[in-house]
Amino acid sequence: MNQEDLDPDSTTDVGDVTNTEEELIRECEEMWKDMEECQNKLSLIGTETLTDSNAQLSLLIMQVKCLTAELSQWQKKTPETIPLTEDVLITLGKEEILQMMILSYKPVGCPLNSLQF
Repeated sequence: MNQEDLDPDSTTDVGDVTNTEEELIRECEEMWKDMEECQNKLSLIGTETLTDSNAQLSLLIMQVKCLTAELSQWQKKTPETIPLTEDVLITLGKEEILQMMILSYKPVGCPLNSLQF
């Protein structure tokens, strides 16, 4: 293609190209800033921090739900009666004695020996 084949009305000046390029860059930078602002807004959505009282309330509600579920399970159970035979009483007595021994055991030189429960 020769220079003379070009339509003189369709050719643009180098200065016009530079101005157009600078305008595009400015528009891109503005869009980038807008996009960053939108990203910041999106990242903040749903990240509201709970106040101490709200956190405590949420924790208490969860505990109530757990305890309610546990109570419901216990209420569904039927108690079993244990026959008080000699063997059962001996076993229960041994367990009770072992628990008392464990609770009263204080190793020599243990700093916890001076504590009273």
